[in-house]
Amino acid sequence: MLCLAGLVAGSALAGVAPGGTMPEALKGLNPASSMCKREDVLAGAAAPSPAAVTRRDAVCALSPAQLDSMRSDPRAALIDVRNSPLPLPEGIATMVMPLSAVRTKAFLRDKTVVLLGNGRMERELYEACGALLEQGFARVRVLQGGVPNWPAAGRAGDTLSWSLTAAELWAESQSDANLVLLSTRRAGLRKQLPGAVDLPALTPDAARAAVKQWRRERKAAHLSAVVLAAMPEDEDEAVQRLRDALHPVPVLVYTENDSTYLRQLVQQQTVWAAQARGPRKPACGL
Repeated sequence: MLCLAGLVAGSALAGVAPGGTMPEALKGLNPASSMCKREDVLAGAAAPSPAAVTRRDAVCALSPAQLDSMRSDPRAALIDVRNSPLPLPEGIATMVMPLSAVRTKAFLRDKTVVLLGNGRMERELYEACGALLEQGFARVRVLQGGVPNWPAAGRAGDTLSWSLTAAELWAESQSDANLVLLSTRRAGLRKQLPGAVDLPALTPDAARAAVKQWRRERKAAHLSAVVLAAMPEDEDEAVQRLRDALHPVPVLVYTENDSTYLRQLVQQQTVWAAQARGPRKPACGL
């Protein structure tokens, strides 16, 4: 059961019932394989307010154009935190290390640390940015959309880099900093993605209007990502035009079948139900 706890808490595959919430038995559960962190044991630590999160994200976000202008700055340290980083073109100097290792590098404290991710689940990077600043790092930024969103890295426009699996779609939909859009033919996911916004047309104008409305409702200028549920037959050119219109905000696209996402949710429900029941009491004498 310990292994199951680690799987549930530490993986994006672990979820909740469609439109539901995490079972009480699992709230605050740490992965079995992880180490206890200082913040895990601080008594009475309060979660940051939405306004504080918005301010932090706005301070941490760095557009690809801004990164291009600072690449010659000797104080800039580009940290590639992707799990499986693809080689970057010659002339782009980066340091490859896991995100957890950045805070242990004293020589980075006086640098402008730029975290380069893969464009997915950037909430973790923004949280790390805030934590590093609180720990005394002078300057920390997060490249919006990660390496796939950066033309200088030769990855911009690579549609494969923007594709989401069913598990990734669920994980991205849980972030309040993301806007989830449903194309007109993805109505089958409406119930499973209750916070999604219907996109009347796959056009830049429709996407811009949805983003403007999202920002107005939340009184927030920072949008981490747009998550688009499109159809497999939707033209790549139309999606690319939409992506170009919203740049530097990354656009992540899910094109798998509705049934694939529904199966993913069923698997998540099964895992949650098993974990909520808890371990069986061992027989006497064992």
